[in-house]
Amino acid sequence: MPLSPTLRSRFRALAAQTDGIDTAVYAACGKDPLDPIIGLGRRDARLCILGRDPGRSEVEHGEPFVGSGGQLVRKALYRHLHEGAEMPDFAAGLEAGRVAFWLNTVPYKPVGNKAWSMPVKRRFHPLMRRLLLEQWRGDAILTLGRVIRSRACRAVIARACGKEKGGSGRPSTPER
Repeated sequence: MPLSPTLRSRFRALAAQTDGIDTAVYAACGKDPLDPIIGLGRRDARLCILGRDPGRSEVEHGEPFVGSGGQLVRKALYRHLHEGAEMPDFAAGLEAGRVAFWLNTVPYKPVGNKAWSMPVKRRFHPLMRRLLLEQWRGDAILTLGRVIRSRACRAVIARACGKEKGGSGRPSTPER
């Protein structure tokens, strides 16, 4: 599912005001540093995979979760979909990933792959929340790394999974 032109322009506007985007890596890869790296996926995908932010491989390929950490997730998806078979190549990992909805807390690579500061995460939070709540209808969220430690992230997950006041009771990621 592609990003709407309206949302793309809103992401670009926020990125233009954000210090710390690794413009050197984007330039080396021939990519526009204002273009968000957002995978999204099928609206009806059962699983949403939520991670921190893109790295160099993600910038190079224009796809989220294709670096070393993302490849581990994609290999697991491939094994699950193909009766335990090993993932043969990069393209097979991309194809296996089509069953999921992919999202990062901030869709831009930070300098040095250091985690974005809380003010930057908060700046992007409303748009990322909108993507999750409006464009995904699944029932399971896999959070990678320390993403779940963010109170704002837990609130969005609870809302997406119907666990806030009067929610539908859709399964949610357990809170600590």
